[in-house]
Amino acid sequence: MPKRLNSSRVILAGAFEVDLGSRELWRDGHQISLEERPFEVLVLLLERNGKVVTRQEIREKLWPPDSSADPERSLDLAVRRLKLALRDTGEKPGYIEILPDGGYRFVAKISKLPPRQPPGSPSFMIA
Repeated sequence: MPKRLNSSRVILAGAFEVDLGSRELWRDGHQISLEERPFEVLVLLLERNGKVVTRQEIREKLWPPDSSADPERSLDLAVRRLKLALRDTGEKPGYIEILPDGGYRFVAKISKLPPRQPPGSPSFMIA
């Protein structure tokens, strides 16, 4: 049986559930493997809720100036891995739009899920 999310900080992003507490990505009750940097890029895009996030903003937040990694190459790789995890390939993006001016936008519908209540809590009791 697939694990069920239990964090109160879950965002529904298109067909995916993003658990910000446990830093997990889920679809149809199955966890999708996603490394740290692609997950962090996803969180930045979700925080903007459909607004553009520039490459420079992402680099500044996720790759400090003293980092030994090449931020341009690392960002390209993180976005590529994120798009693969979201099954977002082809001509028309369903999740991440890559803009010609060097920005990104999350284009799927985003909504916060209500906190999950444990069994036996008042919301589960029948009067």
